[in-house]
Amino acid sequence: MKPQNTKKIQTTLLTWYETNGRHHLPWRKTHDPYAILVSELMLQQTQVPRVIPKYNEFIMIFPKIQDLSKAKRTDVLRLWQGLGYNSRAARLHVLANIVTDQCNGKLPTTQEKLLILPGIGPYTAGAIMIFAHNKPAHSIDVNVARVLQRLFWNKHATPKEVDELAYALIQKSNNPHDWQSALMDFGSSICTAKQPLCNNCPLFQCCLSRGVRLAEANAIQKKEKQGKFFGSNRWWRGQIMKTLLLEQQPVKQNCNGVQMKAETLTKIPLQSSYLKNELYKKINKSGKKRFASALQGLADENFIIINNERIQLKE
Repeated sequence: MKPQNTKKIQTTLLTWYETNGRHHLPWRKTHDPYAILVSELMLQQTQVPRVIPKYNEFIMIFPKIQDLSKAKRTDVLRLWQGLGYNSRAARLHVLANIVTDQCNGKLPTTQEKLLILPGIGPYTAGAIMIFAHNKPAHSIDVNVARVLQRLFWNKHATPKEVDELAYALIQKSNNPHDWQSALMDFGSSICTAKQPLCNNCPLFQCCLSRGVRLAEANAIQKKEKQGKFFGSNRWWRGQIMKTLLLEQQPVKQNCNGVQMKAETLTKIPLQSSYLKNELYKKINKSGKKRFASALQGLADENFIIINNERIQLKE
């Protein structure tokens, strides 16, 4: 890394953010630590457009952490449907009970104490400090890391180097909330991973890797191969939980004539009145192993109970 005019970079980026930032995001309009926590957990490995309506609905139904603590876990999981990774919702529910019972319904105001709570790691704790309390903290997502590495290095930088720089910059900022938001929005819209818009970048002249990244922007990008989601263990887990949580009607145990395939699982009610072995017989052969694995995984994590071959949600 070479010395940079950090003041100029911060001023330019914050000016860009004033006009181009995602100020419409609902969690950008609050400093409530609980609301920030909910948004951060929802945003983990989930795209922003999918999170927005779920966040609004969640906060409307559980506006305070005490409201969440009073809810049944199944109701929390049901509301979480569509975001995936149900363990995030389960941990959030446990956290809400701890905070309500032991912390007078208020989240801790230090990063160290936040880390004691279930479901909160270093990144989430830092994000709460930044976005709820407007205080500097270590909290780097992929967008922030990418922007800083491209701006300040013309070669690979270690995570430690990027983290140290990020913290130094946020300490220099008069508004950690807006500075962090600016970096994230800039990384998601201009300094993107595969095709950065270097020709439209207000920081082009300050960027040490602009030549490399400009070439990258003009290059034909090959699509990266991703693991198949449909039919995977995670897909089966989602289908099982979705069916258990959303199916409301009584179930007939006799489903004669149903030729069940993986993609039709949600068409078959899967409640406590439905026998596991009957359901298992109707799944196509290729899905049986992963279905069984998903069932066992959910049982091991205390999401479901398999009792005498019957499947039901654990309250």
